[in-house]
This record gives sequence, structure tokens and C-alpha cells, in this order.
Amino acid sequence: METQGPTDRIRCMGLCRCGEHSTLGVLCCNRERSCSWDTDTIDLHAGQEIYYNTHQIFFSPRALFLVVTSAINYDVERVEFWLRSICLQLPSSPILMVITHTDDRRCSREHLAGLINHLSTICRSFPKNVKGIAAVSSKTLHGIDKLVETVTNTAMQQVMRRYFTSIFPQSAIA
Repeated sequence: METQGPTDRIRCMGLCRCGEHSTLGVLCCNRERSCSWDTDTIDLHAGQEIYYNTHQIFFSPRALFLVVTSAINYDVERVEFWLRSICLQLPSSPILMVITHTDDRRCSREHLAGLINHLSTICRSFPKNVKGIAAVSSKTLHGIDKLVETVTNTAMQQVMRRYFTSIFPQSAIA
């Protein structure tokens, strides 16, 4: 089986100015600045709300989705919008939640714990899709190594699931 990598695409669904660009930058390149993934396999869908519905045209069942939000400018409605949009169109695609700006002085431990708890509650509505929540800082690189590991492991699980379902009957895997 020949593939482009662990997944065909990594789709990053971000809210405007939530840190999605810098997070992808440090996610793609490790501390030695060598790239972890071919950057041609990563798509960023963020920005103005008027374009959100057009991003769904590019959804792929072979993609891993990152829903990125800021710890400081958290918008629960936008997070829920992206989760519902992905899950309605692609009920079995994996999603990782990414919280950025954890290095901001306004982001205390208590604030971050409350945000993670709130996101966990929302994510329980999508148990087949949401595979984890990561809190990261693009400035200090806190949490980036764990995010890279989680993205890699989730992508590999997706590839293995596709491989086994292509050679074994679904009833043998379930």
C-alpha cells in the first residue's frame, strides 16, 4: 500500500487570530528545524467567518483534522461549528483539539484547566471523532512535542484502520 504519509492531508480548522499559523509552523518543524511532515500535506482553513462554509468543500475522509482555538480568545460557538461540520460530513474522521497561547500571562493554570474541562465536555458529544486535546505555546514550544506525537500516532492509527478494513471483512474487525 503506497500512501503519501500517515494521512493524505492534515486539515487545520482555526478561528481567526487563534494562533493557527504559528502553531502549524512549529508543528511542521522540530527543534532542529527539520520538517516532521511534508508541508504540502497540510492545509490551513481559517480566517473570516464568511468563508467557513466554503472550507467544507475540501474535507476529505482521509484527513486528520486539527481544530485550533486560543486560550485567551476562546469562542465556543466556532469550536462547536467546526466539530459539527466535520462530524456531519465525515462521521469517522479523527479530530484533535488544539489550544494555543498557553504562554500568555492571562492564561493561568486555573483558566487553562477550566478551558480544557469545558472542551472535554463539548467533545463528549463527538466520542468517535475527538481523539485528544492539546495545550500548546508556539513561543515557548510547550506541548509541541506531545502534539507532534499525538498527530503522528493518530495518523498512523487511521492508516492502519484503512489498511485492515481493505483486506478484512468489516465483521471481522468490529
